[in-house]
Amino acid sequence: MESRVPDIFEHDPSSPIRDVTKELDVSQVTLLACVNEDLRCHSYKLKVGQLLTQKNKNMRPPSSPDLNPMYYFFWGYLERHNNRLPHNTKAALINSIIKQARKLDRALVAKACSSARIQHVIDAEGGWIK
Repeated sequence: MESRVPDIFEHDPSSPIRDVTKELDVSQVTLLACVNEDLRCHSYKLKVGQLLTQKNKNMRPPSSPDLNPMYYFFWGYLERHNNRLPHNTKAALINSIIKQARKLDRALVAKACSSARIQHVIDAEGGWIK
């Protein structure tokens, strides 16, 4: 049976488990054990992890906070400058945030965007960094 299972799933990966169990005359539990252990077809989470580490080293989530200047620079900057004084209303807070965002120096933003942490990831070719 074990030698036929890879052939069946290589021929048609979308083969329903029920059809394959009938064809091989085995239980679903036996077939699933074979698929999970012998064919290395583990759960979705493990499979995604394997794909990310083995094949797509350079792929990073688009919202990775470690590489997004909005997370590690911009919001911190606004928080530091807006929390100096208390704001009595939501409108006052919004106005203060807008005012500070407009006062933000372009050179400071450019420096944050060319951060060393981004360069470390580029140097590591998308691999892990400290």
